[in-house]
Amino acid sequence: MMPDQQALTDELQRELERGRDQELELHKILDVLRRRCQLEDRLLDELESHLPREHRDQVPLELVGCFERRDRLLEDIELESFRKKRDRLAETMQLLPELEGLLFEVVERHLVRLHSEGS
Repeated sequence: MMPDQQALTDELQRELERGRDQELELHKILDVLRRRCQLEDRLLDELESHLPREHRDQVPLELVGCFERRDRLLEDIELESFRKKRDRLAETMQLLPELEGLLFEVVERHLVRLHSEGS
C-alpha cells in the first residue's frame, strides 16, 4: 500500500522547516561567536597598545595561535554545509576556554607588571 501523497508532502514540509530552524540556530550561534571574536580582538589590541614595546613580544605565541585557529575555523563558514558548519562551530566552542584562559593570563601579567612598577 502506497503512503498517502499528502502525508508524504506534510512530512517533507516538516523536515524542511526543521532544517531551516537548525540553520537559523547555527547562524544565531555564529553571530554571537563573531561578536565575541570582535570583543576578544579589541581586548587584545587594547592590551597591546598599553604594553611597553619591550613587553609586546611577550604576548604568548600560544595566544596568537589560538586567535589564528579560531579565525580559520570561522572563515567562510557560511559557505559550508550544515554538518560542516555544526562541526566547525563545535570545534570553535571547544577552543574558547583555552583562548579565554590565555587572554586572562596576559591581562593578569600586565596588571601585575603595572602594580610592580608602581610600587
